[in-house]
Amino acid sequence: MKYAQDDEQSAVAGTDAKAGKVGDIVTASIPYDDDYKIYGSIGDLWVLRGDPAAGGTLDKLIEGIGVVSQLAWCWDDAGNLYILDLKGMYKITRGLASIEPMTSDKIPNFTKDLALNPETQRIVLSFDPAKQGIVISVTTIETGANVNYFYDLQSGGFSPETYPVQDAIICSHYYDADDPEQRRL
Repeated sequence: MKYAQDDEQSAVAGTDAKAGKVGDIVTASIPYDDDYKIYGSIGDLWVLRGDPAAGGTLDKLIEGIGVVSQLAWCWDDAGNLYILDLKGMYKITRGLASIEPMTSDKIPNFTKDLALNPETQRIVLSFDPAKQGIVISVTTIETGANVNYFYDLQSGGFSPETYPVQDAIICSHYYDADDPEQRRL
């Protein structure tokens, strides 16, 4: 990489000083519009604002809340970000205005009961616009055994979902087809 280039496509090492580094191992890199990028670690969230090669800043968004794995986050259709931390699920409102716990008051031991282990499990959050909710999927990589929940954004309620081992969720995408009958998560 040529780090000294003077253009908008120049590479940025991000290792010039301790002040320019995210504190822990990055578990998730989350794009947010054209001006932000959120970096999650197990215990912190950081936000990169602007162009790092032209005066951009890397700031700690919050300490003590992070993202458990690379796919343990999703966006809703209103621009809110949902993340799964070892303590529960959180909503970061549009524009990074506030961080709200979504599970701690409903199911205090939610993530503890799931026994999350990013080393052996694929942990995925998926927004379903048709149902207006978040699918939380935890799949054991080796066997395909899975545990899934649906969080209804309108009622705030949880319900379990069941998938056969061969259909376990390891990643997800909402297909926004032209034909409304074909739109599916």
